[in-house]
Amino acid sequence: MDVLAHQRAAYRRDGFAVLPRWLDVRARTRLRAIVDRAAERCAGPCPEDTTNLAYLTDPRWFAGRDGDLRELLGWVARATADAALIAGDTAIFVNTQYFSEPRARSWNGDWHRDCQFMRGFAGEDAIRSASHGLHLRVALVDDDHLEIAPGSHARADTPEESRARRERLDVAVPARRIALRAGDGLLFHAWSVHRGRYLTGAPRRTFDLVLALGDGCRDCPPDCFPPPPPLMGLRADAQRFFRRSLRANGQTP
Repeated sequence: MDVLAHQRAAYRRDGFAVLPRWLDVRARTRLRAIVDRAAERCAGPCPEDTTNLAYLTDPRWFAGRDGDLRELLGWVARATADAALIAGDTAIFVNTQYFSEPRARSWNGDWHRDCQFMRGFAGEDAIRSASHGLHLRVALVDDDHLEIAPGSHARADTPEESRARRERLDVAVPARRIALRAGDGLLFHAWSVHRGRYLTGAPRRTFDLVLALGDGCRDCPPDCFPPPPPLMGLRADAQRFFRRSLRANGQTP
């Protein structure tokens, strides 16, 4: 079985696929430099335990560094094309996330499926049956902070998962902790049961693309999308990708 076929099979079966050595040292170093600079401007004076920044493609964070923004947008378009090959459909860009370690305290995140944040628990089954959310992330330093329940993207909760999610319990459920080395990628189904952990003293720099297959994120609230990026100077295929994504998100290209 070739690498792509193996990744596709893993994603269909488990709801996630690890992409070993996805970025080489040079590409990883360059991407980190760009997103670190944007994150510093985005965060501003923020609480010590802010561990996840979104909207890093917002042009405000690239004033005086237009080249950085073009490079980042080009990378997003190429990375999303890789995700689409594995997931088996066209993919739409929704947002970014950038994870770092907390400085003051450690904690385990809540078990969740991303679809529960759209219509609540009562509406999540309808979302799961009609749409497909993805995360595509790359570890810029070693990262073993994510746990996923294999196969949960394709089934309802077990009783223990349901109780853990609805009561926000910090308990173990049958899940796999995903260990990524610096430069590894991970594609995982956003409707899977999963959680992160946040540890002081454990450096973390993980850049994450929030994506949707097919027609986009119909149930996402409008404020979940970053401002439209400038497309001038991007390659033609990247411009087409962002125009399609913006239209699917109800934004003007």
